[in-house]
Amino acid sequence: MFDKIWKLKPYMNETDAIDRWQKELAESSGLPFFVAETLVKRGIYTSSQVDKYFSSSGEDLWDPFLFEGMDAAVQRILDAADVDEYVTVYGDYDADGITATAILWHFLMNKLNVLNADYHIPDRFSDGYGLSCQAIDKLAEKGTTLIITVDCGIVGHNEIEYAKTKGIDVIVTDHHRNGDTLPDAIAVIDPICPGCSYPFKYLCGAGVAFKLVQALAETVGLEDEIKEYLPIVAIATIGDAVSLTGENRVITSLGLKMMPDCNWVGLKKLMEVSGTGSPVSVRDVSFGLVPRLNAAGRIDSGEKALQLLLADNIHEAERLAEELSEDNKKRQELESCIYEQSILPESIKTQDQDSVVISVGKNWHHGVVGIVASRLVDRFNKPALVFAFEEDGETIRGSARSVPGFNIHEALSSCSDYLEKFGGHAMAAGMSLKIQNLPELIKGINDYAALRDIPPYRVSQVEADCVIELKELNLEGAEIVEQLQPCGEGNPEPLYIAKGLDFISCSKVGTNGTHLRLQFSVKDGTTGGYGRPVSGIAFGAGAMEQYVSTLTKCDVLFKMSVNVWNDKRSLSLQVLDIREADVYNTPYSRKDLVVLYNIINKGYSSGFASEQLVEMKEILCQNDNEYTWFKIFKGIEIFTQLGILNKDNKGNYTYIPPEGKLNLETSGIYQAINGLAQGELQ
Repeated sequence: MFDKIWKLKPYMNETDAIDRWQKELAESSGLPFFVAETLVKRGIYTSSQVDKYFSSSGEDLWDPFLFEGMDAAVQRILDAADVDEYVTVYGDYDADGITATAILWHFLMNKLNVLNADYHIPDRFSDGYGLSCQAIDKLAEKGTTLIITVDCGIVGHNEIEYAKTKGIDVIVTDHHRNGDTLPDAIAVIDPICPGCSYPFKYLCGAGVAFKLVQALAETVGLEDEIKEYLPIVAIATIGDAVSLTGENRVITSLGLKMMPDCNWVGLKKLMEVSGTGSPVSVRDVSFGLVPRLNAAGRIDSGEKALQLLLADNIHEAERLAEELSEDNKKRQELESCIYEQSILPESIKTQDQDSVVISVGKNWHHGVVGIVASRLVDRFNKPALVFAFEEDGETIRGSARSVPGFNIHEALSSCSDYLEKFGGHAMAAGMSLKIQNLPELIKGINDYAALRDIPPYRVSQVEADCVIELKELNLEGAEIVEQLQPCGEGNPEPLYIAKGLDFISCSKVGTNGTHLRLQFSVKDGTTGGYGRPVSGIAFGAGAMEQYVSTLTKCDVLFKMSVNVWNDKRSLSLQVLDIREADVYNTPYSRKDLVVLYNIINKGYSSGFASEQLVEMKEILCQNDNEYTWFKIFKGIEIFTQLGILNKDNKGNYTYIPPEGKLNLETSGIYQAINGLAQGELQ
């Protein structure tokens, strides 16, 4: 909190008619004006477009035969079914790969009656990602003559050639980017491969597998049978963080609605152990179901999660669901331990001025390095690569996570000479290399960023859909906003700004006081001279209690939601940021930092604890009412970067007098803040 620059989301089409469109949309659709503005900023201008956005049906799914290679794939599978060939669905160990395997295998076995249908989930630790010759040998011994990959295979050129020598045909279904050439398979079904005219490019691996199922079903007259797979595809679509627009939004909307009453015994048990009720939300899937499915492949074997999804015995499903929950707890413990190690100076191999943060460690569990990388992105606000040493002591293997505007797959492609293996997409990737090539990798990624003018420092900035009038801050508005779901990547949950709320109180809640519950009073003229209460929650902000509690009147950046307790519904705000009322998180002037520096130099030269920042702010505000928490925290970050402050792991700061005059331009944070001083600040 107190760390973001707020901006308003721009319109997709900036014209003089915007205000008229919004007013007409609000009137014709009976929507609050702020919801109309939200929709217009998503390119929805008419009542008919609103109706289509709020309602999805199976008729909105694209024709699967628009995929390049779909005809050949369908024909080869049907030929295999006719003569009882041994067909193996080759998946992956994450939630996307597991669900994709479940969908295709279940259809082959139960709908298409391919009695010799089998599946293979590679082991994260012994097989690694994707096709492997070792696995192909095992499948050949079983008698496999056709492999259908799901969520992998697009870069498996050598492995597919090897499969041919074993008398095995391969059909590739994938959604990742290919290399310079496509593998020489019976068919390659991938929406983003060259020459594919399929109109929607953002399907996950399970989504592509579902399109193959749809094509098979249409060919043999089983169109009505495919709807039951939508809850499974929805889980993968949410879990793989693909764009929740277009066809993905249709799949997810239908799948979430069907989930509570679906016929998947294992899924219903997983919902039960994760506390997922009805209706099912994107958040329920993201934080309840997907982590448990992923935990199997991270801690043990992804096959366990697949067995759960395919289970038809309630007792077996219950046992497997409980085991996945236990695996998830172990994953959380491992993640926390490795994260703490990953931020130690001896683990970080990059410098502040580098465009990425890279951490390397020994004996780190390969199954959780991707999650740790995500946490490093949150901490450093730049792409993060986390590596663990292999047994040979020379090779490191890891995962990368990125930030918007930095295509990590492209960056790695530019450094491919130094990598043993890599794959992924714009926001996430996996890779391995020899440890001696790490400096060249860092240099290569820095060069990639420099050529594209991507700065090494970023200050969090958020785009709100609009400023909401206080009279619209009510339960009715929240219930309409709820209907905009499902939201996610590419179609984010609406974010709003409310100005001039009276701050009442805040208190820590959750395990170890991790979160912060807030109470506000809203005076909008609807209750006479009295304010009406509004509550909110700020996840992960418990440590900010002492600073937030100093507020009197405030502006809030939030997501609007409906809280249900004892069958009573009420408005609740999910607070992402908060600040003093009627001030902007404006860029720094040299004067701002001089004032803060003088306070520290004169009054806190022996150092200070985090708790003393409240006292420091009181002193600063005696002469400047607009010296905000944002300016204080960012000022301290700048001074830390310049080397005149040092913070220990207990939150205590040591003051180090500078030698000579400070050059603010050498602070990347200072430059980044002022670089964002463009656009409409809020």
